[in-house]
Amino acid sequence: MSPVLEAESISVLLGSKTLLDHINLSFTPGEAVALVGPNGAGKSTLLRVLAGELKPRFGCVRLDGQELVSYSPQRLAEHRAVLSQQVNIVFPFTVADVVRMGAGQQRAEKTEAVVEATLTELDLLDLAGHAITTLSGGERQRAHFARVLVQLACGQSLGGLGILLLDEPTNSLDLRHQLGMLEILRRRATQGALVIAVFHDLNLASVFATRIVVLDHGRIDCDGRPDETITDRMLKRVFGIEMAASKATASTAPFVLPQTMTAAKRFST
Repeated sequence: MSPVLEAESISVLLGSKTLLDHINLSFTPGEAVALVGPNGAGKSTLLRVLAGELKPRFGCVRLDGQELVSYSPQRLAEHRAVLSQQVNIVFPFTVADVVRMGAGQQRAEKTEAVVEATLTELDLLDLAGHAITTLSGGERQRAHFARVLVQLACGQSLGGLGILLLDEPTNSLDLRHQLGMLEILRRRATQGALVIAVFHDLNLASVFATRIVVLDHGRIDCDGRPDETITDRMLKRVFGIEMAASKATASTAPFVLPQTMTAAKRFST
């Protein structure tokens, strides 16, 4: 299958500091990709470059074979939806209004059906008439997630490519809603969307992803299936952690147990 999103020799610099260093990646429809790595590894920076929100100093990003910079904002919005790490709304829009924003200028009976279905899927129907400023952090996160899902659906209805880009989407969510969000993301990928998400929690990344890209100091350390990337060697090399990644069975995703971790010597006092 041909790549739908490609990053070629991407470098991002901030003054004398290199945030991304010659990143080469390609993604195909239907992938569920997790970007992981320690603080400052370049995960959020890479996501912003892939979304077209940040222009790299060197290299280019191609969307469906065409350079990202050639897309108008409206056309870009039809192809990819982005959930940023922090979204601040200070006006008391209702939850339904916020979710409806994902439809952009589309206003039709069909769009309203998508909004209602998404509110139901995210367990937000009872909060639809509430002002978003009155909600808890987790409820707001789910409302904004619903908004980008509506954007994805409306874009696909117009022939968009179906790409979801999310920066730490499970932040502020309780365990039930974390697992629910991962299930929804995997469902979208199974339906053909490309889903790329930044995670700090390696266990959630392993549950979600069919592919994990590990970043360290702005470079790709490894890229592959969860069982190929979440290994004891990677944990020591990238995170400075001594432990062995575990698997319940041969067919399950690898997981890490904080209770068994110790800091590697280079992190010891």
